[in-house]
Amino acid sequence: MAALRRHKRLLGASALVFLGALLAIWWPAAPRSQAALLMQVGYGTIDWATASEVLALRQDAGLDDDTLACMNLSAPQLEDALAGLRTWYETNRPAWRQARSAVANAAALVRVHRSAIQNGQDHSQELAAAKQQLAQAEAAYETVFGEARGDALEGLAAGPLAMANRMRARDEHAMPYRALDLTGEQDTALQVALNRYRQRLSFARSSQARAQLRQMFEQGRDAALGQSATELASLQEYLGDSSQRVVEALALVFPIDRNPGG
Repeated sequence: MAALRRHKRLLGASALVFLGALLAIWWPAAPRSQAALLMQVGYGTIDWATASEVLALRQDAGLDDDTLACMNLSAPQLEDALAGLRTWYETNRPAWRQARSAVANAAALVRVHRSAIQNGQDHSQELAAAKQQLAQAEAAYETVFGEARGDALEGLAAGPLAMANRMRARDEHAMPYRALDLTGEQDTALQVALNRYRQRLSFARSSQARAQLRQMFEQGRDAALGQSATELASLQEYLGDSSQRVVEALALVFPIDRNPGG
């Protein structure tokens, strides 16, 4: 009987194991957090020199922090984009360095001939040739970092892609207005409002006066923006959270070795 009881316990345990296996197969898995999903992939650390190069590549390719934040991507989407950029960089680093150096050398040559002309020397022909060389180098470099940009943005929806293109086209504008699709007239009115606000703010002595100036500026700004004011409000609602996701994704995909000698 004792042996029979032992077999019953074993059979019962086996049945539980079998039932558990079935549940694991058929029962929907509990959703995991995005952070947990991201941590499944490990990315090797990079040194400070590499981090500097990656930053330069991201800026040249229009994938800077502000652009990524305004695209409002999810954590997995950000990881995919940055992982694509890292793969491209590690594969094409020599060609990227060469193309970027060519631009820097050509630009330096233009400065040399301009300086010679300012000093009374006739370098007009040399300057024209240097400018042409610079234009060719810039075009070649744009082709190179365009490939990196394409790899990073591959597979994204039309909305984030449109935002990335807009941010790159308006990179001379300050945030958050760089993310808005404004007309020339709206840009001018916005700049006037900003300049007036900054001038008046320098004379405000109390927090109450500064708050009133801020309110007046926002009213004038929204009037100048028209329907784009709604877009600005929507942008400001998500920008804080999306910026944090960018910081976390960069730390994940491009972790910096902060103690290389340790």
